[in-house]
Amino acid sequence: MPCYFVNCLTKLLLNECKNCSADHRADNLLDTDSDGKILVSIRNWDTEKDGLPDYSNVEKFMRFLDKYVKHNINGDMLKKWKGQNRNKTLIHKLKPGDLAYVTLVYEAKLGVWAEGMLGLGADERTAKPKYHKKGRVLRFSDAWDDAGREYFRTLVKEYTRLWRDVDFMNELVGHWREYESKHHKRSYKRKRTSSDDDLVEKEVSEEDVLMDDEPDDYALLELPARPPPTVHEEV
Repeated sequence: MPCYFVNCLTKLLLNECKNCSADHRADNLLDTDSDGKILVSIRNWDTEKDGLPDYSNVEKFMRFLDKYVKHNINGDMLKKWKGQNRNKTLIHKLKPGDLAYVTLVYEAKLGVWAEGMLGLGADERTAKPKYHKKGRVLRFSDAWDDAGREYFRTLVKEYTRLWRDVDFMNELVGHWREYESKHHKRSYKRKRTSSDDDLVEKEVSEEDVLMDDEPDDYALLELPARPPPTVHEEV
């Protein structure tokens, strides 16, 4: 496995743990359903039935993209892409596979993190990561079980459907610009003043590619290997 990929996975996992702790202290954790799934309302959004989302509908989703999903992309690569695409947003860069993988990791680790945030000692912890094979697994090897692989494919389908909904994505990009102006004021101001293209809000169209071509056979998608274990987690 390339070193940069291992480093990205390590950064992703550590960042999720850190942000989960911060969100817990701020009472800002993502809502979960009875099965422990996050962002269900967004993943099931239907513009024909639900209409276009307003800012409040997608604010937590955008924070999830900002604080969690973007760390699934190599930082140097993301920085270079931003420099070459100053009139575009993070939404244009993220792919359904990025969202699917980070959603899977977040849900799989949430129980473990919750016990850590409660300050439980190692001998008091009972939660185990979801969708992981039982028993000892070699470091950096693939520990996802069959249920995790199938769920990953389901998540890719759900996010692909959203990313192909041009009306939804137009609205999301508009809301993202507002989110960025509120939470990343310095970078937003710098971007707005450094590119003439930014003087006009550019809508997302079918020509403005938001995702790579996805295979029709989702069974061909490979789930990335398990990130390195966190502290107090068995391997």
